[in-house]
Amino acid sequence: MTSQVVTFVRALRQAGVRVSLAEALDACAALEHIDCTARDQLRLALQAALVKDPRDQPTFARLFEQHFRWHLPARKRRAPHPQTHRREGTAPRPGGEQPGRLAALRQSPASERDASLPPLRKEGEPPPRPAAAGEARAASPTPGKDSTTDAGRRQALAALLAELDEGMSEARREAARQAAQHREALWHLELQRRLPPEQAREVADAVEQLARKLVSRESLRQRQARRGRIDVKSTLARSVRTGGVPFYLARRRRRVARSKLLLLCDVSGSVRHVAALLMRLVHRIQNQFARTHSFVFVDRPVDVTRLFQRYPLEEALARLEDLPELNLNAYSDFGNTFYELCDDHLPLLDRDTVVLILGDARTNEYDPMEWALEEVRRRVRRVVWLNPEPPARWNTHDSAISRYAPFCDDLLPCGTLAQLAEAASRLLRGT
Repeated sequence: MTSQVVTFVRALRQAGVRVSLAEALDACAALEHIDCTARDQLRLALQAALVKDPRDQPTFARLFEQHFRWHLPARKRRAPHPQTHRREGTAPRPGGEQPGRLAALRQSPASERDASLPPLRKEGEPPPRPAAAGEARAASPTPGKDSTTDAGRRQALAALLAELDEGMSEARREAARQAAQHREALWHLELQRRLPPEQAREVADAVEQLARKLVSRESLRQRQARRGRIDVKSTLARSVRTGGVPFYLARRRRRVARSKLLLLCDVSGSVRHVAALLMRLVHRIQNQFARTHSFVFVDRPVDVTRLFQRYPLEEALARLEDLPELNLNAYSDFGNTFYELCDDHLPLLDRDTVVLILGDARTNEYDPMEWALEEVRRRVRRVVWLNPEPPARWNTHDSAISRYAPFCDDLLPCGTLAQLAEAASRLLRGT
């Protein structure tokens, strides 16, 4: 049964339910305290061990129905009761005479007739007391009942597990296929449009998982990068302690310098949803940079670094609408944003800084001032531009992306989760 629970936990994780290793072990331990053939007990035990968030209850119920569908063997029907006296026509008569029994006694030999009749009572002897129900059951013991109960239970459990393995293999494959299709559709969902609450939550959870994966991958890469070449002198010095055999190789540790990140994020109505996801992603991976500064803009840059340091992520995103310096009803002006960034925040632009820009480059017929972005690129290490629009819509109408492209090291689409993941990977690889 443990393998079925492990498969079920894997399906929950693929569906977006957070299940830790300790919770999976608790679910396996709970199997020892319940009757696994009782489906309700199994469902309650797994639900108590694996589900923490009430919003995950529908997903748990759906996957449980897919992974633990079995049909218990039908109960054996009891043998039909023998026909009653009334159907045989041998019901006792008012006088207590039973014709059928008397006829049988008359036809039987005398010895059998005497043995079948009850013994005669002597005069003054009290009638025999009828045996109680408990005494009757005690008088008829069932030899081997306790020993066969456990064996029968083990056989029933083994049959149930065999039925689960045979009958649920197709259901598990179907559930895995549906989960893969759902995950594929989620990763290619257009993030620029307004999503239903359930899909928005799934996308946010996917961004969280992506951030954790990127952080672990980048941490491993940096640890491996710190391992320099073999230091022969130190290796020979250490080998003196092991009889001249170099069991331990000493390496020259090298310091890997981390770059700084400056985020410039358009929060106008056309890209607001993608901006929230990008800021969520940057907030999770900011420890991979030596320093992170966050700016949001519509027509001018607004520093929100302290806002995200002071409040949790969700609350900080909600407080963006209350900033007096940020006019969400204004028209996007990329040229003025780059100009004020150079004019007011020039000390933040140095050779260790990577500038990450999110925007559709639609200037609303304002002057794009590409020379301001050129000045930014001249002072920083890299400029990465993420455009949430499909590439087919670039350079249409008021889009000035072609005028900004020469001053960008990377110009990438980020309209889906897959594109956002690729852009974040390239951003971290270039730090």
